[in-house]
Amino acid sequence: METIRLHAVPGVFLIRSSAAKITTWLTFCAVTIKTTVVYQVNFLSVLPVICFSCNIKIASVVLWFGLLISFGCSRVTPLVEDSKQREKNDELLTISNDGQKTDNSKSINSNESRPIQLFDGASLQGWEVANFGGEGECHASDGELTMEMGSPLTGVVCAREDLPTNDYEISLEAKREQGIDFFCGLTFPVNEAHCTLIIGGWAGAVVGLSCVDGKDASRNETNSVMNFADDRWYKIRVRVADEKIQCWIDDKRVVDISTEGRRFSLRGDTLITRPLGICAFETTAAYRKIYLKKLNSAKER
Repeated sequence: METIRLHAVPGVFLIRSSAAKITTWLTFCAVTIKTTVVYQVNFLSVLPVICFSCNIKIASVVLWFGLLISFGCSRVTPLVEDSKQREKNDELLTISNDGQKTDNSKSINSNESRPIQLFDGASLQGWEVANFGGEGECHASDGELTMEMGSPLTGVVCAREDLPTNDYEISLEAKREQGIDFFCGLTFPVNEAHCTLIIGGWAGAVVGLSCVDGKDASRNETNSVMNFADDRWYKIRVRVADEKIQCWIDDKRVVDISTEGRRFSLRGDTLITRPLGICAFETTAAYRKIYLKKLNSAKER
């Protein structure tokens, strides 16, 4: 019978055997590689079983350690690392209310148009409670951010540093639980300035932007009146793009104003909610599904 030479790393050894023994060793190789690499099972924990199944003495297998270190182990580690990375990415992926995936790990100003989730539904991570003085408690649970009634204001401010100032869209859902005034004062950037979308202001019915050319929502052209029910979620969307500010409540457009040649500003009591914040006036309110999307194409705008 011809001598068979089988090389392993780091050493080199020879197996002089019959065809039957060669088949046994090949079987051992296949089982070992499949067990340690494909199924990622610890080699030492299954070594006795493999040897018994293949009718090989354990002492003979010691010579295979070099091969396993240079091949099997080097393959298992990347597989485990890839698996951990996939799990980490899955934690950062959420589904928005229109069915799109959101990736919180990316910058808002990246070239991708995927919505960014600003509120994780379980904590105030990424937000700071606004120090109005007299503010109520803010807490998060069950997918909702709740702001207790303040005297007069309670609010939170987004702590992200990559917020856009143009060509973007903010969406959220808000509801008034109890109170007498606005349950959503959404402050947002408009180029180098800021303004606030007021929903339910001035005794609970006024909608509009504060401020446009120095006039608040009760006195400028964006003013409108709506009835709002307690404990009902309202879908709110604000778009700043193409030299316009457009706002929707439950898919009804309530604001459509050009930014060209106009001066936008904040009332003094909402200045601390810059650059992006939410507040309520003498009202307990709740918020959920808060997203921001950068608009990177003319079609999206």
